[in-house]
Formats: sequence, C-alpha cells, structure tokens
Amino acid sequence: GWRRAPPPPGPASDGPMPAAPNALPDYALTVEAGRSEMRGAEPPSQTLTLSPGDPFEILLRPASAVEQNLAVSVWVERRQGLEPSLEPVGLEPVELGTEISDTGSIRLTGLADGSLTAGSPQVDLTIVVAARGEMPEPAELERFGGEPAATVPWQRLRCRLLVSSEGT
Repeated sequence: GWRRAPPPPGPASDGPMPAAPNALPDYALTVEAGRSEMRGAEPPSQTLTLSPGDPFEILLRPASAVEQNLAVSVWVERRQGLEPSLEPVGLEPVELGTEISDTGSIRLTGLADGSLTAGSPQVDLTIVVAARGEMPEPAELERFGGEPAATVPWQRLRCRLLVSSEGT
C-alpha cells in the first residue's frame, strides 16, 4: 500500500552543500518492462529493450520520505536524425501515467509507441521531480546539461529505452 511512513528517527543530517529550501532527497530509478529491469541513479550503462507497444513502468524512490507536494514532468530528448551520438536538439514533453505516493515514491507508466519514439528506436527520457511550484522550464533544464546542483529544488533523472521490433 501507499501510506505515509513515520518520520526517520533523529535529526536529519545536512550534506556539505547548503540545500535549496525545498531540496529533495536523492531518487533511485528503476525501469521495468516485460522481463527486463534496469536500476540506478546514473545514466544507464545498459539500455532497456522493448518491443513496439510494450508497456513499461518507471519507479522513482526517494532516499528518505518527502513531506512536500511533488510535481513530475517527463521529456523525450529529441535528436537531429537517428544517430545516438548526436546532441539532443530539444526536449519534448511526453505524457505518462503518474502516481505519487504519500512518501514521495513515483510510478510512471507508459507504452513504447509512436508518440514516444517518433520514428527513432532509441528513446532518452529526462524525468524531473520538483517540489510543486518549483518545476524548471525546459531552457533551465538544458542549461544544467548534467546533474543540477544541490542548490536547486528539483532533481533530474534519465533513462534510455530501445524500442526494437527484432526479437531479443
């Protein structure tokens, strides 16, 4: 069930950097689809392979319970052409089913279909979790090419899906 967890015992320890007023704990990302699973907070070294139309689920779990209301947005990094090494030309919002638990865990669900792939077999998703009202604009996301500093009240996670019609 998704119900509120008790607060962790003892005072929370602050990291070395001053955090934003609405700073979020680190999130771990898990992607599941069919029989495959991919875990990690880092950009994936492996790619989750899906067949067209496959359902997938992305789970985001905070390192500690989150008290504030959260907002989630998901973008696809579009590239000029199909070559994976090309730089992204922009972020395009994508609608996924979104559930947020009382403790800040997030479940995103979707299908590997044309609205996601737009003709490219490789789909790089950028997922942003923010305190409600603190969601960055796409231009701000692109300015933070890598990971945002601890001084911003949002987190960016990435995952890569490969949609292949060939048998795996």
